Amino acid sequence: MADILFDMPMDEATNSLIAYDYSIYANHGEVTNAIFVPGHDGNAAHFTGTGYIRTGNPIQDLSLDFTLVFWLKSLVVPEYSPAENLLFQFAFSDNSIVEWMTPGIVLNQWQSVVLVKYATGAKIYIDGVLLHTMVFTAGHPVEWAIKQHTDGNGFPYTLPMTFGAASGPYAVADIDNVLVFNEALDPGQIDDVLNPERRMFYEIDGIPFTDFDVYVKESSGIMGSLELKETTTVDWAGEHGLNVDLERPRYKPREIELNCFIYGGNYLSFTMKVDSFLKKFQSAGTHRLRIGIDKRKPLLYEVYLPNATDIDKRWRDDGNVGTFKLKLVDPQPIRRVLRFVPTAQNGGVAKIRFTCYEAVNIYWGDGTNMKDVIADADLMVSHTFTTGKPFYEVMITGEPDNISNFSHNCLLVWTRL
Repeated sequence: MADILFDMPMDEATNSLIAYDYSIYANHGEVTNAIFVPGHDGNAAHFTGTGYIRTGNPIQDLSLDFTLVFWLKSLVVPEYSPAENLLFQFAFSDNSIVEWMTPGIVLNQWQSVVLVKYATGAKIYIDGVLLHTMVFTAGHPVEWAIKQHTDGNGFPYTLPMTFGAASGPYAVADIDNVLVFNEALDPGQIDDVLNPERRMFYEIDGIPFTDFDVYVKESSGIMGSLELKETTTVDWAGEHGLNVDLERPRYKPREIELNCFIYGGNYLSFTMKVDSFLKKFQSAGTHRLRIGIDKRKPLLYEVYLPNATDIDKRWRDDGNVGTFKLKLVDPQPIRRVLRFVPTAQNGGVAKIRFTCYEAVNIYWGDGTNMKDVIADADLMVSHTFTTGKPFYEVMITGEPDNISNFSHNCLLVWTRL
């Protein structure tokens, strides 16, 4: 698959003022008069005619091939007939314009929109179907736009990319999962983007379980509410029931159980795989358990293995198989999660500024951590990443609910997980 130049899933909290770009270019968008609502996949940006999201830097060179993909839900019918939906425009240095308008409009229904720009033209797909091919006769374009036709409203204008139009009139629509690739994708690749294969993944300290031939059949404890610690109660003889102090609820550690099976070849191979996998949980400290379908927003835990693990073995001539239950404990179950992408601009240094009068722990995602950090007033902490991973997930545990004055040079993945 081509490289991703821009990746904005629009999965922010309702009133977020930033829409994060998950690509390595971190071309985040500033949100003006727009909110985030349930979308096609996760959340989506919701525009009601007064707002937009603007990114600050050019995303692609218009002399090169690229593919734009996004999901659209139109929320208004244009005030003219016929009611076309989207206008695709390319402008050239000789002042010529090539444009095409999609026929018809579908209200309150998600549609995929794909624009494939290549050397001599562009192709437009709606819901995976090629509807039109544009031909360029004046070389490469110098500007382009996609406009939602309500009363001339436009989105997303690009270079710099803007969703919802930077000046009125504004779009009336929901937009989700905006992607830009650095190649002209073919129909098969477009289908893969629009219909990704969804498989649950499990990783321990960055290594997939499947590298050990371990597979998870069932899991419990990874989602849902936590069990309260014992609360202060007063039982007055002259009153009904109990008086329970729930002003400051505190929770017990999270207990996770993974029902697994492991494949092996001969006896020796099977034994070595079992030993190698379980040793990942036996070294000092907690270990990063990463679970999910969407790798942009996985579930993250810092766990340890408190008890022995028994393998129920089945010996076979064609290979051995074992089943076992992995019972893990996450001792600090409330966390805030950030993603840091090392770039030349940030020098590989993650910076977090916050105030919190109760201790928190910061797990940087590269195996290092800071324990019992108390930020009396506007404390700045930083960490330099020295290995070459494309991104790191930073976790703040302990009392993240009490953090204030929070700022950072990362992406906010989960405010509270």
